[in-house]
Amino acid sequence: MGKSKARPNYSYKALTRGQEELLHAIDKNIITFVTGPAGTGKSLLSVARGLDYLFKKVDGFKVKRIILMRPAVECAGERLGSLPGDLEEKIAPYIFPLYDNLCQLIPKATVDQLMEEDKIHILPLAFMRGVTFRRAFVVVDEAQNCRVSQMKCILTRMDEHSKIVITGDLKQSDIHGDNGLTDAIGRLKGIKGIGIVRLGVEDIVRAGIIREIIAAYEREDKPSKRKTKK
Repeated sequence: MGKSKARPNYSYKALTRGQEELLHAIDKNIITFVTGPAGTGKSLLSVARGLDYLFKKVDGFKVKRIILMRPAVECAGERLGSLPGDLEEKIAPYIFPLYDNLCQLIPKATVDQLMEEDKIHILPLAFMRGVTFRRAFVVVDEAQNCRVSQMKCILTRMDEHSKIVITGDLKQSDIHGDNGLTDAIGRLKGIKGIGIVRLGVEDIVRAGIIREIIAAYEREDKPSKRKTKK
């Protein structure tokens, strides 16, 4: 198989004001946190912007590889140990959403070629230890399922020629106790070079009905306003 083309054909654009803010924040900052509900394009836009930095210079900044990571968190009662297959087959469901985002932008054959050439890496967060991000565009997806220690590890593994985008939905954490995304946003806000973007229901572009579904769940989750009798 020959080397991949200099730049595959792909296109994308921000569809809401919040999405425009996200793209601007990625360009302006070294580290960008983006939170919001499902369907707001957090992951897809982050991956798409990573392709821009891989294939061309953006404001003089260019990377040599894209690294996409996700925590392999047990949910819905299913454990890694109980899933069939070897380790690669066990982790495949966790990294598939990131792979799928890439395939929405560029052909699957091109994605596979770029992975073979080590220009794109997709891995579970557990495999991060010992890794240094050099001239990389890093996207950490579903970061509401990162532990505080994991988030600290992520944020301290980059060189000065890298960018990190950390995405998550703060209302959808599958871990008990404090999560690394909430903790990091609280600790790091106000530091130069760190951007924080909060997308809302108005930024949902996946399907209009999702807005109504999320709104219905949020109404149900609000605490009762009824006063208790003394």
